[in-house]
Amino acid sequence: SNMGATGLWDPFLMSWNTFAFSSRDIPYNIMPKVMDTGGHFGDVVPSVWADDCTVSVPIMGVCSDQSAALYGECCFEPGDVKITIGTGGFATMNVGSKPYASKTGLYPLIGWRVQGETRFMAEGMSSFAGSAIDWAQEVGLIDDVRTSATAAAPVPDSNGAVLVPGEAAPHAPPPVAPQPPPPQAPPRLVAPPHPHPHPRRPHA
Repeated sequence: SNMGATGLWDPFLMSWNTFAFSSRDIPYNIMPKVMDTGGHFGDVVPSVWADDCTVSVPIMGVCSDQSAALYGECCFEPGDVKITIGTGGFATMNVGSKPYASKTGLYPLIGWRVQGETRFMAEGMSSFAGSAIDWAQEVGLIDDVRTSATAAAPVPDSNGAVLVPGEAAPHAPPPVAPQPPPPQAPPRLVAPPHPHPHPRRPHA
């Protein structure tokens, strides 16, 4: 799953992306051995825990980022979806035992491979989600990110206002190597037709 997110691994062929390697003149022999998510990756050196420790702890699994989040949310069945909102926003679906070729720019990724069974996932991502709170502080909607909930408390709803945190479409993986992300439009406050079309600061 970790190697699949780099663009150097082809999830459809389940092998190295030969075009990526040849176009960048990357030698295969510098790459690590590709292993299942659940496997013996080595052991933690006892001295990491304490100078007098003699216990060697095996590392029996490696999974990170959205793959780990999908697994951690127990999305084990095809069609299961998790949504994670941090600095960026991620919608990730378990698509089963075959990779999904998206026509709309979703990442085709490997979720995990355990005991020879592979689960694939499709991922949509916007790099501007939770960081909209920082933007709200910068433009004066809130005085401090820690008071965002308090600032919204005086009103019962958003009064029709919708905060759109950037207008970038879901990111698609680059064909060869990572490229700079597409320009992000700044957040904008949209007030659709409403009986009270004048949202105030708490509504945002």
